Amino acid sequence: MIRFVVRRLAFLVLVLLGISLITFVLSHIVPADPVRLYAGPRATPATIRLIRHQLGFDQPLPQQYLLYLSNLLHGNFGYSLESHRAVSADLYDYLPATIELTLAAVVFILVVGIPLGVLSAVLPGSIVDQVGRVIATTGVALPAFWLGLMAQLVFFDLLGWLPAGGRLNESANPPPHITGLYTVDSLVSGQFATFGQSLFHLLLPAVVLGYGSLAVLTRQIRASMLDVMGQDYVRTARGKGMPRRIIVIRHALRNALVPATTVMGLQIGYLLGGALLVEDVFSWPGIGRYATLATLTLDYNAIMAVTIVAALMYGLVNLVVDLLYVVIDPRIAY
Repeated sequence: MIRFVVRRLAFLVLVLLGISLITFVLSHIVPADPVRLYAGPRATPATIRLIRHQLGFDQPLPQQYLLYLSNLLHGNFGYSLESHRAVSADLYDYLPATIELTLAAVVFILVVGIPLGVLSAVLPGSIVDQVGRVIATTGVALPAFWLGLMAQLVFFDLLGWLPAGGRLNESANPPPHITGLYTVDSLVSGQFATFGQSLFHLLLPAVVLGYGSLAVLTRQIRASMLDVMGQDYVRTARGKGMPRRIIVIRHALRNALVPATTVMGLQIGYLLGGALLVEDVFSWPGIGRYATLATLTLDYNAIMAVTIVAALMYGLVNLVVDLLYVVIDPRIAY
């Protein structure tokens, strides 16, 4: 097991190296000059040359990339042309918001998707099964940004039940920065009113972000359960008079979770990509909005940092998924 983890982590380093190279080349072949955008329209040619030299953009691309890798090994992502801060400081501020939103979406997907998929398989053709089919169809068909706008229109504008965006009310002060997750920090610091408010603001964007993945997981659980329920060991358990609840949960669901775990791991990448649009719709101050602004302003270092961090998170999630296989199915060994 340890050898497997070490091998996967070593492979992840190679993947990050390749992603950094591809992103670096693509961001520098764009026909635009970020130095001019940074300096402003009234900057003189001498000022532009000075800024280009200070940022190292006057050096050959291979040398720029090697310098970037050297800084990256020391945890230095460079300087943001847009925020005029270290990119690591920007990630420190923006990344926890995206992690909190993604985790909330994952909780929503698991809490709703697994029971809905199981009930759809156990009760085929029932109302629950029909609801699962509607969610599966709409979740795949509806884009996240449109769903977010419609959710704001209904739940904020028409009904007034939920806020339109942001992590807290405008008049509220954020909790002390411990993890950057408002829900966790407010609980640790004992600010229960802030905790409730942060959950209130988190509900709508988390549901919108996770709705598409909910559709995929529900159908996967349903299909896996139907396949498992027809296996010989399930029929044997029924013949022995074992309660249906025990058969479904202990025998069928545990085996059906293996392919569902793979699907859920892949959906993490979808959630990270969808966060770009959902954060923009709900004014959520995460790396999605940060990456969008960095792309529009050709902020090379910010673009590189967001890409590498997203790839690192995705690689670690897939490693966790592989390790969960052993927990779910003891027959699997590495």
